[in-house]
Amino acid sequence: MKALVTGGTGFIGRRLVRQLVARYGVDAVACLVKAAGHAARKPRRSRRSAARSSPIEGDLMARPVAASAPPAVDVVFHLAANIDTDAPLEALRVNHGGTDRLLDWLSVVSRGTRIVYVSSVAVHDRVAAPEGPIVETSPL
Repeated sequence: MKALVTGGTGFIGRRLVRQLVARYGVDAVACLVKAAGHAARKPRRSRRSAARSSPIEGDLMARPVAASAPPAVDVVFHLAANIDTDAPLEALRVNHGGTDRLLDWLSVVSRGTRIVYVSSVAVHDRVAAPEGPIVETSPL
């Protein structure tokens, strides 16, 4: 199995990358990481897991997402996001715009590829007290 992970330096991503590398080997895992000069780049310490894989420098808000061609993979774990619910709208555009650009970049190699899109309960921006648990049919 070959995998591409976005958000591989985040809380969940770095643990996922470690598990994938342990199970399938370093050559089976690629991580889309922010370019070296990117202002919102993660500190070096949190990039260790991604560095153990094959890093692809890119920017989810750019078209194309990366200068290099996308790798042929069996599965994409899309974990990259801005999780700051208090951030201005412009800073949150990466969540939907970045996903759109990622899928566009992957389109040439993604036929038959499983895409695992991870989100958080924060997509349910409730303006009132909840009337029950959040379920798949809850409004976004």
